[in-house]
Amino acid sequence: MTYDLQKPSAQDPYGNVNVALAELTMGAKLKQLNTQVLIVPQTPRLVQVSAQAVDYQNHHDSLQVEASYAQRQVGGRISKLSLQLGKSNWANNAPALFTQDQTG
Repeated sequence: MTYDLQKPSAQDPYGNVNVALAELTMGAKLKQLNTQVLIVPQTPRLVQVSAQAVDYQNHHDSLQVEASYAQRQVGGRISKLSLQLGKSNWANNAPALFTQDQTG
């Protein structure tokens, strides 16, 4: 794991975190999982997450998400979701948007 996080006084932290894991079991047995998280110092706060996984059948999966959050609302976009399933591949054709606020 590598990271470079900043925490100015009276502000939320920002920076990046990179995590590389091997031989992991979390619902599926993964040979490798690499995750990158970038927290951008802006208002509303922006978090960018990118993940790549490889299982023991050498299937490659990936995810890219951006989310912004303010005090009462979270919103974002899944820009890439790609799964290698046996002999076929599945991927989103367009970004998927999501929001969550106090009303649900």
